[in-house]
This record gives sequence, structure tokens and C-alpha cells, in this order.
Amino acid sequence: MPLNAFKQNDFQLPELPGWKRARRRIAKRVLAWRYRRFTPESQAQRIVKVVGISLQVSRGVFDPSMHFTSGLLASYLQHASKIVPGSTVLDLGTGSGIAAIAAARAGATSVVALDINPDAVECARLNASQNDVGSLVDARESDLFSAVAGELFDLVVCNPPYFKGEPATMAERAFLGGKELEWIKRFATELDDHLTPQGFALLSIGDAADIPAIVSLLNQCGWLCTEVEHRDILVETIYIIKLTRNEEVAAGAG
Repeated sequence: MPLNAFKQNDFQLPELPGWKRARRRIAKRVLAWRYRRFTPESQAQRIVKVVGISLQVSRGVFDPSMHFTSGLLASYLQHASKIVPGSTVLDLGTGSGIAAIAAARAGATSVVALDINPDAVECARLNASQNDVGSLVDARESDLFSAVAGELFDLVVCNPPYFKGEPATMAERAFLGGKELEWIKRFATELDDHLTPQGFALLSIGDAADIPAIVSLLNQCGWLCTEVEHRDILVETIYIIKLTRNEEVAAGAG
């Protein structure tokens, strides 16, 4: 069943052919081997290029050249989302700043890029400047929406920490969202306070995560989830999910 056909609490990932399941099992073993030896904070500073955007990635900052979710989100923003000129964008959990830069290039009037990791904030600020959108991107240190209290945006984009587990380091906060996905629940609960009346959000999530559980949690918090893009890579399928308000849930809560 494709994601855009999903009904609340009734989502199932599509069945893969046998050869693709075997390929993924091998790829995941290689990936697991890599992660056992290279922790997120161990990677040295490096310069990468992802979807045409040159980035300096500092130690401990989410690297979009090694993890493909933020690259797909940036690609979608540049080529498919049709950001309306004059719109305002919030990039939550910006990391290297790749999605914020893509949104600025696509026509947003202003982009706020938030991250709890101060190294990521500096990294995003530097990369925005080096990609000639420094005047459009405002990078701030923030725990979720704390640094944008009272501010509204036409679009919120996020590559969330979608694996279960408690982060032990600042770098792990980019991957682990709590034992029961508390980060995503907080995001879903607070999102409505930061969207304009016609605003929406875009999340980038790989199916290595428990997508049905995540979508169910988003539904419970009043959000309709629609697939707008997906890409099948060696180890997983990555989805871009659009979140819009579920007016029936909002009316019931009122």
C-alpha cells in the first residue's frame, strides 16, 4: 500500500520483491558494521557536495552525504515543492543547513534554521553564507520551537530524529528521538502554533524507522499525512511526508 493511500492506524509498507529484500539485508549489515566503528561525533570536519549544494560539515554535525534523508528533502525543495516567492520557511533540526539553503534558493523570502546543537548552528550559518544565501537564512540555537516563540511560517521542513532511543551525546540527537519517540510527539504537538492558516510541514523519513508508528502518532496529534515523494535507495526507501491540519480532530479537541 503506498503511503498516500494510508488510512489512520492502517498503514503497511509495500511488500518488496525477494531480491530487493536480500540486497537490503546485505547493505544493512555493511551499514551496521560502519556504525559500530564510526560514531556520529567521531567523523572529522569535511567538505561535501549534495544535490548541487557545497557544504562544510563540522565534527558531530549530521552529514547529508552519508545519510540520505536530508538530501532528498533538499532536492524536493529545490525541484518539486514550488515554494511560493515571499513565503517564510522554518528548517527544524537544520544540521549542516542543506534544507534551509535549498529553500532559500527556491524562492523563500526568509528562512529560519534551528538546531539544538550549537556546532550545527554555526555550520548552517557558515554554509548559508558560502552558498550566497546568508542574508536569507537566520540560524538559531533552539530546543525544538523554543527560539521561535510567537513566530508563524508558511512551511516547516524537518528531517527528524526518527529512531527510538535516548541520545547520549549532542551528535546522537540528530538520530535518536527518545524511547517512545517523544521528540516527534513534541514536534507534532507544538507545530500548529507555528504555521500560518494555510501552512504545512514536510518531513523526510526512511523506512528503517517504524513509519506506521510515527504516522499514527502524527494522526493522534491532529495531522493528516500524505506522501509527496519517495526514493528507493540501497538500504531503505525514503519518504517525504506532507503534514496538513486535520480539521475534524482539531474541532473535536476544541
